Amino acid sequence: AATAGAAAAAAAAASTGAGAAQAAAAASVAAPEAATGAALGDSALGVLILGVYVFCDSFTSQWQDRVYKTYHVDQYAMMFGVNFWSLAFTACSLLWTGEMAVAVRFLVENPPALINVLTLSVTSATGQLFIFYTIKQFGPIVFTIMMTTRQVFSLALSCLVFGHTIGPTAVAGTAVVFGVLFYRTKRKYDAFRGLSAGVAARN
Repeated sequence: AATAGAAAAAAAAASTGAGAAQAAAAASVAAPEAATGAALGDSALGVLILGVYVFCDSFTSQWQDRVYKTYHVDQYAMMFGVNFWSLAFTACSLLWTGEMAVAVRFLVENPPALINVLTLSVTSATGQLFIFYTIKQFGPIVFTIMMTTRQVFSLALSCLVFGHTIGPTAVAGTAVVFGVLFYRTKRKYDAFRGLSAGVAARN
C-alpha cells in the first residue's frame, strides 16, 4: 500500500526534473515491503520505469504545444494521431508477444470485463478531449497545474477511501515531489505572464 501511494506521488512529478524523481524514488524504496533483496530489486525497477514515465509525460505536453503552434491542428486531429499510434504500438506488442489472442479470449469469456473496458475507453477518450483542448488553449503550464492538483487529490483519496498508508519517509518524498512541482510550475507561470505583459506593453 505504501509503495502504491509513493507511486502515485511519483506519477505526479511530470515536468519536475531529476530532483522530484529522486524524491519519489526515496519514497518508494523506503516502503516497508521493500526490506528484502528481491523486493528492493523490484522497487528499483519500478523507480526506473517511473523515471521513464516522468520524462515521457513531461515531454509529451510540451511537444503537443509545439505541434499546435507549428501546424495549427485542432484537438481532434491531435487526439486521432496520438491514439492511432498508441493503438498501432499496442497491437504490435500484443501480436509480438502472442498475448492478443489471450486478451480477446478473456474478453469474450468475461462480458462484464468487456463492459468495464468499454466504459474506461469512453471516459478516457472524453478526458483526452479536455486535455488536448486545455493544452491548445492555455498551454502546457496551466495543464501541469491542473494535473498536479488532480494527483494531490487522487493521493489523498487513495489513502482515505482505500485505507492506503504511507510511511514517514514516503510522506517526506511525496511532500518534496509536490513542493518542487508547484514551485517550478509557479515560476514558469509567472515568467509566462511577465512575457505576455511585456509583449502587450510593446504593442
